[in-house]
Amino acid sequence: MAPGLKRAYFGFLNWKQHDPGAWKQVQQDAHSAADKSRLPVLIGIEKSGKVAEIARANIRSAGFEGLIDIRQGDTVRVITEVPATPGLIITNPPYGKRMGESRELRQLYLELGRTLKSRFPGWDVALFTARHELARLFGLRAHHRNTLYNGPLKCTLYQYRIREQEGGKPAEEAGETPAVSGESAMFANRLSKNLKHLSRWLRREDISCYRLYDADIPQYALAVDVYEDRVHVQEYEPPVSVDPVQAFIRLNDAIDAIARVLQVGRQRIILKTRKKQSGADQYTRQGDRGETLIVNEHGLRFKVNLRDYLDTGLFLDHRPTRKLVRTICSDKSFLNLFAYTGTATVYAAAGGARRSTTVDMSKTYLAWARDNMDLNGLSGDAHEFIRADCLKWLAEAAEQGKRYQVIFLDPPTFSNSKSMTRTLDIRRDHVELIGQAMSLLDDEGVLIFSCNARGFKLDENAHRMFSRRDITRMTTDEDFRRKPAHVCWCFAKQPAGLDGCKL
Repeated sequence: MAPGLKRAYFGFLNWKQHDPGAWKQVQQDAHSAADKSRLPVLIGIEKSGKVAEIARANIRSAGFEGLIDIRQGDTVRVITEVPATPGLIITNPPYGKRMGESRELRQLYLELGRTLKSRFPGWDVALFTARHELARLFGLRAHHRNTLYNGPLKCTLYQYRIREQEGGKPAEEAGETPAVSGESAMFANRLSKNLKHLSRWLRREDISCYRLYDADIPQYALAVDVYEDRVHVQEYEPPVSVDPVQAFIRLNDAIDAIARVLQVGRQRIILKTRKKQSGADQYTRQGDRGETLIVNEHGLRFKVNLRDYLDTGLFLDHRPTRKLVRTICSDKSFLNLFAYTGTATVYAAAGGARRSTTVDMSKTYLAWARDNMDLNGLSGDAHEFIRADCLKWLAEAAEQGKRYQVIFLDPPTFSNSKSMTRTLDIRRDHVELIGQAMSLLDDEGVLIFSCNARGFKLDENAHRMFSRRDITRMTTDEDFRRKPAHVCWCFAKQPAGLDGCKL
């Protein structure tokens, strides 16, 4: 169709030398040349239903209703419904500040590129974006690039050609990132091997939340934890020397392998990046979805949140430690310091603790601890929850002469929270902290001290007046044997106090 064919007025119509007859003939020729029957199949895909309807209105206004098919839905899914005849795909995925560097945006480019390579051999593709690092995730090498501007934003139009199939399989396009399919298979094999190794033990112990994998293969620095029908994946932040695009592609290969081996949908896999933390960062809210899950452990129920925080509310490595607490707390008083979500308190109460005190400085986690107690029908006046800085509370409790028969002390590695009167560095302060806790311990009681700091060494010269026993091995379950996540000791004022410190 000639440009301007539907335009009603042109300036030259008032030109003195204008020839109306010649102009009428030009218009007739242009109308005759406009042949809608020659249009190829034209399909537009738009995720937003509102925007898709605007596109349809524009098409009607232009007189092309019924000739351009607008399909509303997820691009990666809908594009697979496009007829297979080779043609041209033009795409302008999001790239602006609205979505920033989000994982979802990178995932979109990666999945779209993979879909195009696998399902559209022989097609030409044009990608318009302002983000070169996102274009790399397409995995195709552009044969031509044009610099264009979207308003003030400098963009690039990348043009690709997907080679025809050879031998019934799509030809591999020379990409900007190396393939990692072999490594992905190795990762999947390790997951399968670990699952087979743990499966009999999981059935025997009736365990539904466990660690399946923890950076067993250097290329896949992930911790994979199963929470019943969900999978919680933590990516250990890669060093700056690692190509971020290749790292992201490898991570997606890993997620595909996890979904395949565990037979779960990708929507049930929750992915987080675990960075080096400082202060209370590990407890900082990561999201605000408020999506909780109730899981079972040794006959008890706990609320977990797999999305909104770095940690989930249930430390899987402390499963045997909690079991030990339940074993030794019958008809005894129990103190839970740095209590987090109070899971140890639940075990103590379930084991018949006469009374308990749960201390943490977070209002959120104390409320969570109360919820966990309610879930198990264990709430009551005998169980108190105190919001306080544990360091300050210990000193005050000692002055008040408080005493407990079982104490669980599981402090963070480091904390400089504004709610604390001083910083806590467990490597520096553990001697003082254990001493303060021991001052509240009954003469025949037992203190369980646990620490998750990497390479932690207990000061062997301190607390020689107390009896102690290293119970790390006893409190490390089968799913953490390959890479223990904590070290643990029992302390007592009398040697006999350690007699009951066993499972």
